[in-house]
Amino acid sequence: MTLVASLGLAPLTSAGASGLSTQLSAGGAIEPLLGCGTQTLYSNDDGSSTAIPLPFPLSFFGSTYTYAFVNNNGNITFNGPLAYYTPELLTKLARPIIAPFWADIDTRGIGRVTYGNVIVNGEPGFCVDWNNVGYFNQETNKTNTFQLLILKTGLAAFNVTFNYSDIQWETGDVSGGSNGLGGTSALIGFSSGNGNPTQSYSLPGSMVPGSFLNSNPSTGLVDSGLNSTVKGRYVFNFANGYESQYASQTSWVALGDSYSSGEGSPVDVSPAWVYPKCHRSSFSWPYLLADMHSQSLSLIGDAACSGATTVAINNPYSDPYDSSGHHQTLGVSYEQPQINVIKADKPKLVTITIGGNDLGFGPILQSCYLDGIDVNTYDPFAQDCVQDGTIQDASGYLSTMKGILARAYQGIVDNLPSGATLAIVGYPNLFPSRFSQANHCSWMDIEVYRALSELQANFDTMMGEAVSAVVTTGGTRIAYLPMGDIFPGQELCTSNSVINPIEAGGPGNAHPNAIGQLIYARAVYQRLQQLGY
Repeated sequence: MTLVASLGLAPLTSAGASGLSTQLSAGGAIEPLLGCGTQTLYSNDDGSSTAIPLPFPLSFFGSTYTYAFVNNNGNITFNGPLAYYTPELLTKLARPIIAPFWADIDTRGIGRVTYGNVIVNGEPGFCVDWNNVGYFNQETNKTNTFQLLILKTGLAAFNVTFNYSDIQWETGDVSGGSNGLGGTSALIGFSSGNGNPTQSYSLPGSMVPGSFLNSNPSTGLVDSGLNSTVKGRYVFNFANGYESQYASQTSWVALGDSYSSGEGSPVDVSPAWVYPKCHRSSFSWPYLLADMHSQSLSLIGDAACSGATTVAINNPYSDPYDSSGHHQTLGVSYEQPQINVIKADKPKLVTITIGGNDLGFGPILQSCYLDGIDVNTYDPFAQDCVQDGTIQDASGYLSTMKGILARAYQGIVDNLPSGATLAIVGYPNLFPSRFSQANHCSWMDIEVYRALSELQANFDTMMGEAVSAVVTTGGTRIAYLPMGDIFPGQELCTSNSVINPIEAGGPGNAHPNAIGQLIYARAVYQRLQQLGY
């Protein structure tokens, strides 16, 4: 597949083929654009080119630029060079930037950076190749290869394309990493440089160690893509200076508990509706999904709250966290009923994770953990959570839970706008499919493993049955989106887990970490696509 086809352009003509090889390179998504090798950036660390004239005036978030600076550290900027080697939040960077992989690149040991003008189907473009580049300090044991292409597509339109064929490292030695990994890892995105969050975009996974690497088949750059059918290719469409948004966007609100608020991933305070109370996070799967598919989904509200039960849907409820994200005495502050967000925003799509706190699944896991520690460490004759009836009691409550959830779902459906959908998002399997894989939880024996796995499986089945009991009218619909084995080989207790371990205390226990939230987001979107979104 040539670049022309992948970007939806007309076939090349002989008159317009200057600067473009018509053969796809062997390196994944990377296109062998001949003009891209016209100029070479000298071997350096933290260096930049001089001001390079662009082949067409670039209207970028309200400003027009006629030249750019190619920076060694995986980005280009427009009002001056950038030597920063450790990425930072783009909303804090006072410089317009397009960054296919902002990290501490060092070409003194290996690799090179080349750039130049290209022509595709008679339209001008600007290209930069970071080919086989190493990281600071002159490290050569891991290398990355990626490409930036800015291509004019119309009178006031252009595409920004990031192509990746090999991503082995993510961090330089002085950015908190070790051996190219960890620390403050790479950032991918673009920004106007004026601090406006609506004019800044970071690809989900930015500054999350491990998320972009070849070694991560779930979220690695070379195995994924955006707005393209080519793996390793990420395309962003701009028109009149701004990234394009389409009229087909579906308005969406996220409701539910900690599995929708982002518990277990970093908590921050941007945008305005993401705040430490309720432990809402912009690394939650709803926020990441909205970022990945902003052209089709618009997240207009988020009422998910860590600790929420079905009572929170129709009633004010005490927030377990204060404005700093710390535990507080119940009743100190209250959240509005989550149903109010639907009534106010009238979305076309509502997602919710709910029911786990009604069952008390978190305390059950804590009990099993503490009982297991007690048996293994202090009292070999003590009872575990199977023997003392904890899991049996929960299993006996499932029939009651079915009615509770069905009534909760019905209440939401009855308040949906005409034609809207309620998507019940399931909980992912916490434990691996075989006990032999759960070798990082010494507190859990095979009987506890089987009992917990069976409890979750029965809970998932019960959720689907509760959905089937709901009556829809006025063109509304309800669907159950089971998550199941979305973390194969990366479940709790495995060596490569993306779920935070169970420990004594700590609200993030048994919740997906930042990489897990990325996987969660993609799994939800795959299921939403089956519903027509």
